[in-house]
Amino acid sequence: MSLTHEFQEDFSSRGAMDNVLSIGGAKAARHTASATLRDAQPDVLAAANLGVTLSLSRNKTLFEEGEKADYSYRVISGAVRLCKLLPDGRRQISDFCLPGDTFGFIAEENYTLTAEAVEDTVLVRYSRQTVGEACKSFPATSERVLAEVLRELSSAKNHLVMLGRQTARERIASFLLMVLDRQPADKYCDTRVYLPMGRQDIADYLGLTIETVSRAISELRRSGVVRALSTREILIRDMDALSEISSGCA
Repeated sequence: MSLTHEFQEDFSSRGAMDNVLSIGGAKAARHTASATLRDAQPDVLAAANLGVTLSLSRNKTLFEEGEKADYSYRVISGAVRLCKLLPDGRRQISDFCLPGDTFGFIAEENYTLTAEAVEDTVLVRYSRQTVGEACKSFPATSERVLAEVLRELSSAKNHLVMLGRQTARERIASFLLMVLDRQPADKYCDTRVYLPMGRQDIADYLGLTIETVSRAISELRRSGVVRALSTREILIRDMDALSEISSGCA
């Protein structure tokens, strides 16, 4: 059956969810989400029921660096960290994937990073072959994939600036604004940042120590720029000031 025919057939007749599978210790089930819109492009992969839903518990590994890159993933809920583990035990987090983000689109045959669940996470897994066929059959899918790749490139460039030129205070301000910009708009208000990751994860992303992260957040809190609602929620009280700090103007 062609991908185009499978896509059309899915809308005329949607069956019940397949039996739950066991994949690498994670529960998996056929993905049956309806079509959605993101970046003004139809989600053909989800609408055509072409993915497998995975539930991953906190700190569990999705894939390791060096494994064959046969799949890409979309985060439905929770968060995933992409990281590089050095032989001496040090860790550099390259990116955090939040709800709506897709990752795993790489040119190499093997994953270059390790992916781990930051918290209990639900993802949809797509095979490389399925994504390739969808891109050929549906231009909108190609545009969505391109948009995700460009997002990763933009994130990588911003991350490079953080690590190479910003002070600890500026890095924390930039990080809070980044998470705020990427978190689901329908779940959180535009001044409240939910941090699924802990202080150690933030430190390993920003190239800082956990003590420096805590001091920088405390400094922002004392200056009235932010207020800590809990260990995982921060309220931005002065958006202009936070933006000025992140850009190095304050």
